Amino acid sequence: VLLSMGISYGSERTILASDSFHQYVIFAQALRNILHGADSMFYTFTSGLGVNFFALASYYLGSLLSPLIYFFNLQSMPDAIYLLTLIKFGLIELAAYFSFHRIYPKIKPFLVLTLSVSYSLMSFLTSQLELNNWLDVFILLPIVLLGLHRLITQTKPLLYYSSLSILFIQ
Repeated sequence: VLLSMGISYGSERTILASDSFHQYVIFAQALRNILHGADSMFYTFTSGLGVNFFALASYYLGSLLSPLIYFFNLQSMPDAIYLLTLIKFGLIELAAYFSFHRIYPKIKPFLVLTLSVSYSLMSFLTSQLELNNWLDVFILLPIVLLGLHRLITQTKPLLYYSSLSILFIQ
């Protein structure tokens, strides 16, 4: 879908719109500078008289994939956001397949694959392209459901509590 709109890696058009254009890419550039040792994680003077960057990063850059920004230069930050978004959609499908296949073992793998692709490409998720940090919730949600399934059917609480904790911390 993105490719049909002329959005791809290195193209002139990007997925940056609304908040991702005005906030996320700027914060991603700041995180990249911090990871390269150019700025402080705790305080930055990039806006006004300065701001607590740690609190800001907790919300806008709380993704477990955010450290991958290290490998991009400042000019290719829109491409970094694009690639991270594609990776997140792939992880959403992978987590959904992994969880649905274990929750419903009698369903044929092709149908589970169809269900997981449908989950990862549902319209609500694709509407969240501009709010990239919210996509991580949809990676963890099928794992939380699998953990809940194991808690109820096998009285194994570890996966449920650990995945739910990661969901809340993230």
